[in-house]
Amino acid sequence: QKEQATLQERLKAVNGELDKANDYEESIKKLKEYAAAYANQTVLTAEMLNKLITRIEIGYPQRSDGKIQQEINIIYRFINTTI
Repeated sequence: QKEQATLQERLKAVNGELDKANDYEESIKKLKEYAAAYANQTVLTAEMLNKLITRIEIGYPQRSDGKIQQEINIIYRFINTTI
């Protein structure tokens, strides 16, 4: 019974990982669709930004070596990562 319970817990964990992988795959497909649709655009619109980006974070300006630097994080809608 212990072994069966352990295997059931492992099965739940594996199924959770598979669900995450499937969600990620669907997200990438959506991102590719939007990227292909907007590839030839020369003007960036609010609609495009809203479909592709969740938010943009802009850090405080900092002076380094006589230059002002500012960190900017772009959080993309479909890939849950920043660039």
